[in-house]
Amino acid sequence: MIRAGGISHPNEIIDKKVKAFYDYFHYSISRNRDVSKYDLENHLTLLEKIILRAQKFGSHPSSVWVIKHYLHSHSLLDRKNDRFSRKGKIAQKLKEIKTICSKEHKQIDFEQVVTLAEEAVTLFHEMLHKEANSYFQGILYNLIGVLGCEHDFEEHKDEIIYYSKLLAVEYLRAGFEIDELDGNNGVFNKILSTTIQPDPDNPLKAYVGFPITKRLEEKRGSKEFVKEVTNYLENRTFVEQFEGLYTIYNREYDGTFVYKIDNISVSGNKKLNVEFDEVTFFHPDNLGFDLSEWDKYEKEQLDAFIPDENGILASVDLAYKSLRKGGKVALYKIRNSLGLFHYRFGGRGHIQTNKVYVFKGKGARYSWEDKSVRGYNHFDEEVILMPNKSLSESVKKFIHSCDIILFRAFGTEFWDDEILYFWRYLERVFNDFDYDMKEKGRKIIKNTAKVFFLSEKSFLGNSLRLTIANILINSDKTVLSLSDETRLKMRRDRHFFDDIEKLRGLAQYDFWTELFGTYDSLESEVQYAKYKDFYGKVLNELYEQRNTILHQGDYCFSTIENLQLILPSLFKRFRTSLVKFANENPEICEPKALLEGLLVQHLD
Repeated sequence: MIRAGGISHPNEIIDKKVKAFYDYFHYSISRNRDVSKYDLENHLTLLEKIILRAQKFGSHPSSVWVIKHYLHSHSLLDRKNDRFSRKGKIAQKLKEIKTICSKEHKQIDFEQVVTLAEEAVTLFHEMLHKEANSYFQGILYNLIGVLGCEHDFEEHKDEIIYYSKLLAVEYLRAGFEIDELDGNNGVFNKILSTTIQPDPDNPLKAYVGFPITKRLEEKRGSKEFVKEVTNYLENRTFVEQFEGLYTIYNREYDGTFVYKIDNISVSGNKKLNVEFDEVTFFHPDNLGFDLSEWDKYEKEQLDAFIPDENGILASVDLAYKSLRKGGKVALYKIRNSLGLFHYRFGGRGHIQTNKVYVFKGKGARYSWEDKSVRGYNHFDEEVILMPNKSLSESVKKFIHSCDIILFRAFGTEFWDDEILYFWRYLERVFNDFDYDMKEKGRKIIKNTAKVFFLSEKSFLGNSLRLTIANILINSDKTVLSLSDETRLKMRRDRHFFDDIEKLRGLAQYDFWTELFGTYDSLESEVQYAKYKDFYGKVLNELYEQRNTILHQGDYCFSTIENLQLILPSLFKRFRTSLVKFANENPEICEPKALLEGLLVQHLD
């Protein structure tokens, strides 16, 4: 959901700025965002990915390509134009890294790259603002200065957009889930909250809906807590309110994540307790957590979770910012370690991935996610485009064999498997092309990007239309200067949002106007070049992660996390373009000729 201008301030100049910050922060994490402009990277994510690749994957040419692309193509590491990378010591350090990585692959000193990149990370933490001691604080204090100054919005618009993106990405880098930054429990709703709810059953407990200072947090549970928090809220300044963003960012939890493993019989071994690579596998009788303060209902829920004699439990101790992200990390660790049982005893034990307990002290949180497949009465072409029966048997067999691989990518629980299946799909699609093995990866990437571009304008246009519709539906009409007549049409006409051109001019708001400007530039050469570079990066990261998973049993978690947000949509577009072209050209009888015809549609 995108709601424009969801924050306000009594000063007219500041009000316009904080609204813009709110808008661009949320757009940068929106599923419908311009993914090339808001690519979920900041200075630290790029440097950390370079460090990881130099430490672990430097032997692979595909990883070296990715390192060089980050250094030489990403605007955030531009020593002349980026707001922070052009700072003296930071610029010098980046220059040294780029000089080393400009050499041929075998001549690169990866140990030196790691040392210099780590020094650059330290500089980014120290040099962004004189009052800050971290990268996040540095960005935040610069932002607060811009928001609170007397200059008009137009003078600081670019800075606000820049800081908005960096802060959003920094939350993700720290371990938050993208969906947790928005909505009712998102970071802005927390700093805007004024909720204080004392616990009637325990005067020493209270729920506070907004972030509080460390000093107040330390008084939680005391008799003075509610009074002091109330006083803080009543006297909180604009700066203190925005500093709450850092309080949220800086908060970390510790817990033990416990998943259930089915299809492992341990009825004769109740003492089972095996540790392997940060994971402990144990018999349910050895749960060992303090349940002394649990009520009857909580214990019944736990009993329902604990497996019978054909199952065990697996636990991982983690520090986490986000319960969902922590659960994913724990799940991957357990999945990788579960192979120990398969190796030693055979069989196929499997994890119940939709249920997890997180134990902390005498309490626990239970999380359940419905991962069942939803069925529909009408499974028509609008849901999935299928090949026509009139196609040649060779083409139908080709599309079917490709689909088997692609659909597995969408059905797997695990990101590393998803990466492998996506690349296997591309290898199957271009299987009949006579590529030299040394050039195979690069040529697959080049041709795949061409197919992506076939649906570029319609996809981007639809994404912008959905964003604009979201804003109209969810925003305060006074913020957008919407007329009552327009509101009435929105409620009565179910086709109101179908045509983006009919929406033009209905609202008066800067962010809204800019979205139409983006739509109008979709066919420009600048837009084309921007996406050509972006898709090259994404596909090279896919190829690189496939290589490291396949050859080293390892991967870059943050890279795969970003790819997982982008690739499903791209590959659906790829398949749709392929099947649509086949259906429109039934006279083409062979897969290779079909692909050659598809690729000819794109002009460099």
